Amino acid sequence: ALQFASAIQRDAKAVIAKIGGPFLAVHLRRNDMANWKHRQHAWADKEQVLQQIQAQLSRSNLHRVFLATDADEQERSFLRRHLPGALFEAQVEGESEAMAALIDQSVA
Repeated sequence: ALQFASAIQRDAKAVIAKIGGPFLAVHLRRNDMANWKHRQHAWADKEQVLQQIQAQLSRSNLHRVFLATDADEQERSFLRRHLPGALFEAQVEGESEAMAALIDQSVA
């Protein structure tokens, strides 16, 4: 089984502690299909994503969300407005973008 390096595990545990309790982890990819000719059919729009997250929170009786995403700032702002208290990405100070992405994957 694949295991993350101890530094990644340590930082992921710190992010989980920051979330402060049971949470829904969402890994929302956007740029993987950026060059697809008909990509508008490849994923849900931001309103559908919000509805899906809210429905899963309700079904799971959860109130916290960790959202790892490469969505643009407009979509992130929309989700921030509608998901108060959601934590977006690991935001580990001093880490490279690549390391932050690994921490995100470990958490989500």
